[in-house]
Amino acid sequence: MTVISSQDIEKQNDNEIPWPYSDLFHKRRQNDNTQTKDDDNHEYVKDMQWHSFNRSDTYSRKSMEYNSQIANYGDVNALALFVADNPYVVEPILQLAMALYQFNDRERGMELLKRILWVYEWACPTSFLPNNSNNNNNNNNNNNNNNNNSKKMMLMDHGLEQNEGFFSVLFRYMQASCMVGCIKTSLAVSRFMLSLDPLRDPMGVLLVMDYFALASMKETNWKFLIHLVESKSVKIYHRIHSNTVNETNDDGNSGVKECCGELLDMPNWAYSYALALYKLSRSIDDVKESETILQKANDALQNAVNLYPSIPQLLLEKNKIDVRGKSCNVDWPTVLVKLYRRTTDNNNALIDMDAADHIIQIFIQRNYKLWNNDTIVKWLFEGCNKATLLSSDETIPKSIISPAISRYKRCNPSDYEDTFVRTLPADINPLDPALVAPAVAFDHNRRPLRRHRFQQQQQGGGAMDEAALQQMMMAAGHGQNQVMLDPDMPMTELFWRSFMPWASVDGVPPPVRPPQPP
Repeated sequence: MTVISSQDIEKQNDNEIPWPYSDLFHKRRQNDNTQTKDDDNHEYVKDMQWHSFNRSDTYSRKSMEYNSQIANYGDVNALALFVADNPYVVEPILQLAMALYQFNDRERGMELLKRILWVYEWACPTSFLPNNSNNNNNNNNNNNNNNNNSKKMMLMDHGLEQNEGFFSVLFRYMQASCMVGCIKTSLAVSRFMLSLDPLRDPMGVLLVMDYFALASMKETNWKFLIHLVESKSVKIYHRIHSNTVNETNDDGNSGVKECCGELLDMPNWAYSYALALYKLSRSIDDVKESETILQKANDALQNAVNLYPSIPQLLLEKNKIDVRGKSCNVDWPTVLVKLYRRTTDNNNALIDMDAADHIIQIFIQRNYKLWNNDTIVKWLFEGCNKATLLSSDETIPKSIISPAISRYKRCNPSDYEDTFVRTLPADINPLDPALVAPAVAFDHNRRPLRRHRFQQQQQGGGAMDEAALQQMMMAAGHGQNQVMLDPDMPMTELFWRSFMPWASVDGVPPPVRPPQPP
């Protein structure tokens, strides 16, 4: 694994880190004593290390063989054969695991995901992996935050090809763990993925991390969510490329607008932050402290409703709560009409309504069950009612949402559901069980199931066939027909059979022997 530290970048005076870390790094280097609000995220570049995986020649050759012969042909049985013969090439294993999940074979799909994680774990240094022994304290307070800042930031660039598989398997493992009810595991994996690239969030874990923290029903996780928002340690960065943008960034690229937003600019975090405060207020025994936190929750809910007034009605409809009837304490029809007007007014204030609606869609389908409690519904109504009263008095100005949230438009909502999208009918399963079994339970001493023909690129670009290979072997000094040995056969058998004078290993040129005297 390649490691690039802040000290290495300073010595080389070269921009080897991606944006926005490069801008923050150069700003910190220009003035290390700057303590303004815009420089809060300089902690990420103060002492960071960028990691990337290094592929061996053998792994690169197997990966090229997979991409050229298996990846684009859609033959899942050929994929299973390739995985059986190459149990440590992660790209085909991940593809086979996703195929097993689509065919509702979750147990063996999870086994393959764990195998990929095991391969990556062996490829990573111990300093890169999260250390559970340092997390004895469950409280995420300021003291723990200061201790964490003193450590190196272990970062990884998702844009590099050799790193994409690591992010992909972590995301799928997070998704699969949530499907089986392991919410705490999903939260831990999402936190680790976010720590690898907290300012760009390449896998979109911020769309679901708030759900994992709330659904875990743990007070420590609620405090983690609250602390992550209030500390402002994670911001949303995005570059908007457009011909209509008349701006030039620090790199000299015209037509690029660089945006930065807060977590509360995202619809899911605005509402989840308020809900986490409300849940925390009800779990504290101290009356004064509980009232203080409850007031913060009420204020946060009103701010969330002012930003995204369309969400309450979507939550109520998803939970099938009657919003047409009235009672002495609840009058949803009147409040929802006012919120609808607020939604129409806010459309002009939002920079990208399509991005906001995209995030709201994921938030509703993921978090709606957290809002179906009667007590929470009553608290939601009170917050919406107060928000509409304040807005009618025009005491709250129009809210401007950061355009940085538009980066999440690329995220597919189906990736955040509890089921994998099945492209084939339920009664069709093209997988051959006889081929999938050896792919899942691999054996080093098993003969290869898929015969790999030896290919050697000639100067003209053609591949040498077996007949030409035999002629080459004969011309090299062997006076009799040769028996080609498969290099993928068991090592002990290959070793003993290679002693036979008529045997040669496929792909290994014969030794040059001195001519025998007459």
